[in-house]
Amino acid sequence: MERSAYMDVSDPAKRATPSQRIEQLSVPKQRQDRYGVYETEWGQYNPVSTAAMKANHTERIETLAQSKGYYKGFRDERPVQWEVEQSALNAIATLRLQQLARPRSRTMIKDDYDPYKISPSAKRARCTPRVDELCVPIPRKVRQKKVV
Repeated sequence: MERSAYMDVSDPAKRATPSQRIEQLSVPKQRQDRYGVYETEWGQYNPVSTAAMKANHTERIETLAQSKGYYKGFRDERPVQWEVEQSALNAIATLRLQQLARPRSRTMIKDDYDPYKISPSAKRARCTPRVDELCVPIPRKVRQKKVV
């Protein structure tokens, strides 16, 4: 149903006055230094003491404050484009690399191939005693069901 963008406000809503509690909640909180530099993230006022402002650091603190440098074999990032080395341009792939790069031929796939058919040898397979032993749950971790 299409409605007008304008709404009709009822007369009781026009004459309504807020309660004292609503008026109290609408007043913003009064803080001494609301956006101060010394305010912590939880809103507590946390000034720095004058002794801390006058403190001097030791030589050991200065040593610890230095950033850790790169190791001696560090190489900065390469540019987006760089020249390819001549040895890479002249490289010839070995016979084995060429075999691995060639895609597998599809001549081995038969027309009557059924991926869901289970082979007879897989049907006759039996697991080893060790696998049977590993399948059994640990007795200390088995809990009996409660009978109600």
